[in-house]
Amino acid sequence: MSDILETLYGALKDSSELTALLAEGTQGIHNDLTRDSGNYPVLVYQVISDVPHFWADNQETARRTTVQISILTKDGNDAALIVLVESIMDQLGWMRQITNRITSGAVRITALRYIYAEEE
Repeated sequence: MSDILETLYGALKDSSELTALLAEGTQGIHNDLTRDSGNYPVLVYQVISDVPHFWADNQETARRTTVQISILTKDGNDAALIVLVESIMDQLGWMRQITNRITSGAVRITALRYIYAEEE
């Protein structure tokens, strides 16, 4: 699973277009939510599930991983960030599963969930 997170983080931080839209550049990309996410907008990524998908001969031959990328803003202006995240994830072979928007106090959270099926 660490390879998945390293690849994901690397692709996000290497996008100068994406980091230019974050308040703190690459420092605005976090693994998991924290109480103090810094200045907004920020981007948070986390693994939601990482489970075996198929077994053969007592060995895992495929797995399915779901990640969530959350975009947190104070003004709700996240359209450009969403487009860039979708482009990056598409290039990595992830398929968007669902998008949810919620508001928590003054912060708007757009949660994008992606799924990746990996066969060995």
